[in-house]
Amino acid sequence: MGIVSDFFLIAGVITLLISGIGIVRLPSFLTRIHPVAKSTTLGIILFFIGIGLKEPGWAPKLFVAIVLFMFTGPVSASALGRTGLTEDDKKKFYPVIDKEESND
Repeated sequence: MGIVSDFFLIAGVITLLISGIGIVRLPSFLTRIHPVAKSTTLGIILFFIGIGLKEPGWAPKLFVAIVLFMFTGPVSASALGRTGLTEDDKKKFYPVIDKEESND
């Protein structure tokens, strides 16, 4: 069980490291949100699975934390993305909104 848990821990750390590099290297706000929403959530889940395999007594608490991360990570990143849009971004990413506003 030690090798499997070590695999999950290392995979989680590598995924979180890649996510951190993506946050620093990507050019715009909207492209930085993507690694936060996807790979950070995956990295935390893999890391918690590794901890749960090493320490079975923590498994129920880690399961609850994993479920919470699965729902709150992408939802919060989506909310940040919507609030971070500028007017130019809205025209670029949501052209339907402009058409509806021009009809009024």
